[in-house]
Amino acid sequence: MADSPPSLPLADGAVTLDADRRRRCGYPEVVYGEGKPPEAIAAVFAALLSRGEPALATRVDPAAAALLLERFPSARHNAIARTVNATAQGVAPAEPIGRVAVITAGTTDLPVAEEAAETLLWMGLAVTRVNDVGVAGPHRLRERLAEFESADAIVVAAGMEGALPSVVAGYVSSPVIAVPTSVGYGANLGGVAALLSMLNSCASNVAVVNIDAGATVIDVTHDPLPALRDRVATSHKGDYGRALVVGGSLGMAGAPALAGMACLRSGAGLVSVATPRCVQATVASFCAAYMTQPLADDGERLVDKAGQAVAKLLEDADAAAIGPGLGRSDAINSLVGAMWTLPTPMVVDADALNSLALMGSSRAAPAGPRVLTPHAGEFARLSGSPLSDPNHPEERRDRAAELVHSLGGDQTVVLLKGAHTIITDGDRYAVNATGNPGMATGGTGDVLTGVITALLAQGLDAFAAARLAAHVHGLAGDLAAAKLGVIALTATDLLDYLPEAWNQTTKLTQLSADI
Repeated sequence: MADSPPSLPLADGAVTLDADRRRRCGYPEVVYGEGKPPEAIAAVFAALLSRGEPALATRVDPAAAALLLERFPSARHNAIARTVNATAQGVAPAEPIGRVAVITAGTTDLPVAEEAAETLLWMGLAVTRVNDVGVAGPHRLRERLAEFESADAIVVAAGMEGALPSVVAGYVSSPVIAVPTSVGYGANLGGVAALLSMLNSCASNVAVVNIDAGATVIDVTHDPLPALRDRVATSHKGDYGRALVVGGSLGMAGAPALAGMACLRSGAGLVSVATPRCVQATVASFCAAYMTQPLADDGERLVDKAGQAVAKLLEDADAAAIGPGLGRSDAINSLVGAMWTLPTPMVVDADALNSLALMGSSRAAPAGPRVLTPHAGEFARLSGSPLSDPNHPEERRDRAAELVHSLGGDQTVVLLKGAHTIITDGDRYAVNATGNPGMATGGTGDVLTGVITALLAQGLDAFAAARLAAHVHGLAGDLAAAKLGVIALTATDLLDYLPEAWNQTTKLTQLSADI
């Protein structure tokens, strides 16, 4: 299994199995069944079972469940949870690795609780179910205390006012995962009332997940921000990474220049901008602190011959960015495809995302860490369909995670730009809180690309780099807007305010580390 490719296209390219998930996360990929064709789910099940892995699909409709039960003898359907799981032939059940209690406030919370229970069982944990013990009759919970007080962890699903997790947490020392459900009347607001109640719990051992999320990606929005390593007095520029930006074309020389300058403002030791020869002088004129590398062109944009030079430059790079101002052509599509298969940590932005989208199901899994930074339009081309509501937080989170899974790779991250930028690696996600409408102007995305590239060059993993960069980039925009206003703000203003944004963020991360 260790020698298998990390990604496995299935069902004529309709889905791509993340075959490397167990190594990274400790368990194989779970199939989110809603909206997927039954045959596609079955293809993933067949691939997992053939590898000796257990298979689990959530949010499965009756037609898909019937097909899976017919196709796989070991399949088991939980109609309440809307899950199907199956085990590989000849694989004996292992001893449980721990015990989790799953508690519901009322029987209407059962679908969400059962989804959580089935997920836990699939992961190899023993499950104790304690149902219908809500706070309207608190004696019921106390009477069943012996069933859950010694559990290693507890999941509590509750709607209405969402008080039960806090009550449970007061009885136990183990972690309590609170799951708000959309059960309730008008003022419940579809589960928002329960969510807010749980977030305001005074019990120190309560963590909260999203509404109705029995099985979900983990929200790490409120985890401490990642931090760059401290700089020592004896260090030199080579200690802080070599970053390469590949971009530019006639009329778009500013984009790679902005990315290169943002790299420098974010701590990269050495920055090179590889750009068409026709705009090299213009790119070089923006900044004396980065180097420029001329690439073969046709007088407007890159040609096939440029790929050899880029491959050579990448040999010395700790991280790279591809896309800002690149333009579109068959030669550029070939260049992006070649870079996608190289191990160098890389940011893929702008026109490089369009090239990637054109590859479709023929696209291989990336050979190294990748951060993709699409806006809503680029996301639609990459994923194959637009967001029904570009500002809907749950849809943005779920669709971005699905895109990560379809791309495959060991460290693939999607940073979906917007008013509340989503950063996800498919298993966890964060929502960025900085930024303002003044940043809705050309070039700000190129600055973000440069910040991420610098952090990758300094050794941060893809998710940490994307999350920290989004925060600092947005904070620079907020500082600029506070001084200049949102109407007059330009991308170059972000460069001017990145130093103060880094000063404030460094103090914040140091404070978090000291607490």
